[in-house]
Amino acid sequence: MDREEYRMDKMRLVDGDIELTRDEMRVLSVIVKSSSIGEAARKAGASKKYVMDIVRKLNMYGLLVFFPIFSKIGLSLVFVIADKDTEEIARRIPHFFLRLSSDDGENIYIALADKKSLPEFMSNAFSGLAQSYVLGEVRGWNTEIINYLVGKLGVPKSFTVNMLTGKLESYIREKIPSRAELKRFFGYFRVKEEDAYRKGNVYYVDLDPYDVLLLDSKLADAYASISGIAKRHGLYRQVLHYHYINHVLPVWRSNIIMWKDVRAPMRPRLLHLRGEDVEVAEEYFRVLYPTVFTVMPVGKGNDVFVFTYLPEEREEFLWSLREMYDLDVVKIDEWELSLSYYASKPFSRIYTGSGWRSIYYEYLRAIGG
Repeated sequence: MDREEYRMDKMRLVDGDIELTRDEMRVLSVIVKSSSIGEAARKAGASKKYVMDIVRKLNMYGLLVFFPIFSKIGLSLVFVIADKDTEEIARRIPHFFLRLSSDDGENIYIALADKKSLPEFMSNAFSGLAQSYVLGEVRGWNTEIINYLVGKLGVPKSFTVNMLTGKLESYIREKIPSRAELKRFFGYFRVKEEDAYRKGNVYYVDLDPYDVLLLDSKLADAYASISGIAKRHGLYRQVLHYHYINHVLPVWRSNIIMWKDVRAPMRPRLLHLRGEDVEVAEEYFRVLYPTVFTVMPVGKGNDVFVFTYLPEEREEFLWSLREMYDLDVVKIDEWELSLSYYASKPFSRIYTGSGWRSIYYEYLRAIGG
């Protein structure tokens, strides 16, 4: 494969569905678990150029986004669901970096909060008029289970992602007779995915301005080169490389495919699901293109949020699974959303050079308290 030239017309959209080859899928599954093109190339047994060409092509349809483990840098990720009158306040608080507005007038904010002031903020956010959830790790496409489908279920050399989903649905109906076995099937691939993530013994990293710059750069482009970042900001590459290896990589977990051009006529939806078997629903959504991400609130093991561009009818198989296996999963809420603003450098917005700015005190300042 090292000598093979990657034709840029290989990966393409077919009726809004991404078409892949088996080899693209194999390399893609390595890419999302790698912190550099070189690492991905080594794992895939391919040339850097081959891997880089796949990354470039993929970026026509989505972004490979670097996600840190927020707890290791002293931050928490928070959902805040509030009424429409909160936008003016939220815009004054630097920690809110994404606002999603729904048709019924609610605003849904994704925020970063420092750990010290998080309890006060959670109990006082918008004077108690909002629902707040501290979120666990964001999960993207589960390439482990998709690779299994490619290798075991007889897919052709070229296929679409929705074709794979159909194979999965048929396999479940034919081969998995009980609820316990269904949960075991999805649980196996969750563990397999977990084992493939970078493991580190760093439990907390005290960041400095160089680290914050790298976090923002990697969030915008997971494979932005250290040399390119250094040149863009007039810094020495050796300095940034030291900080990347010793401070940023230890908090790196995985890359997530954030689909940006799904060619879909519908607006994104945010689903809130609940139940003892919600992990089955989460894993199912994670093989459906174009689900962007899923995330479970911390301390609420029976809840999951799903951010997706899927039309509602694509959920039908999940609800048929619920009937077939007597799964305890219900949809608590659903929002059809529009994205209003996004802070492209969320870490820089809340870092003072000597530490994270308190979201609680910034909130009090925003409301004039």
